[in-house]
Amino acid sequence: MNAARIATALAAVGLAAGATGAHAADYYPPTVDFTTPSTWPVVGGPVPGVGVEGTATDDASGVARVTVDYCSPGAVDSYGGYSCGSGYGVRVSQTVEATVTCSDATRRSCTWVANAPLQPERYIAFANAWDALGHKARTEDPIWIVVV
Repeated sequence: MNAARIATALAAVGLAAGATGAHAADYYPPTVDFTTPSTWPVVGGPVPGVGVEGTATDDASGVARVTVDYCSPGAVDSYGGYSCGSGYGVRVSQTVEATVTCSDATRRSCTWVANAPLQPERYIAFANAWDALGHKARTEDPIWIVVV
């Protein structure tokens, strides 16, 4: 395909050749990770800003939101893993919307904090992030916490 046809095709979908940011093609979900230690850290109960923390990045459309799914560690999926609501029958105990703070208006590099659940218990936590176009990512490995 020649350059003129590519430019015409990009223009047809509202993109310019070499476009960046929110106007660039965004085919990939964001990345999301925990910065809270993964070996049973003890966190406070229902105190705002006390819970788990992490990072989320998206090089194209930017990070739109982050949530954390908390599940009881006794709730394993049919394969013996801790899927925490990913479709194998393990119910999410609680989903918490995280407070997201980004380094600039593009929202490409962000940190987040999600409050701990209200109920004192041990939990397995997975983080989820969405970019501005709705692509979703989930942490591959959970962390385990104790809420007191």
